[in-house]
Amino acid sequence: MHIERDPRFTAQSLLESRRKRYGDETTWWSIRPRDLDTWSDRDPVEQVAHQIEDVSRHIKDGLAIVPAYRSISLRYEQLVEDPRREMEKVAQFLGSPIEAADDLVSDRLRDGNTRRFPIDRFARIEAALRVEGLLR
Repeated sequence: MHIERDPRFTAQSLLESRRKRYGDETTWWSIRPRDLDTWSDRDPVEQVAHQIEDVSRHIKDGLAIVPAYRSISLRYEQLVEDPRREMEKVAQFLGSPIEAADDLVSDRLRDGNTRRFPIDRFARIEAALRVEGLLR
């Protein structure tokens, strides 16, 4: 299963996780890009934009060689909006019914796609993502 998310909020989450886990944003967190050494001295915003692009590209390349019937992709935003519908897709893909589907309606997921950084910092994230080809 592959879950895609708006890269602006993925970048924000990666930067927040770096700060929360390590006390600063300069230490890599999560899956690292394959060319990590060439990005070590770059600005953390540029690093996470590249990290998202590199990891996304490799996931897509991997999924491209898997037969379509063997994988499923979801959008984070749709999962938050309607968890029951999206989990029913997963259950159908797996060939297994959801036993407590009503619980999926009562338990709303917290939407992490909210801007928590100041607008100028968020604009820097967007600019770095554009350089990486992840935003237009």
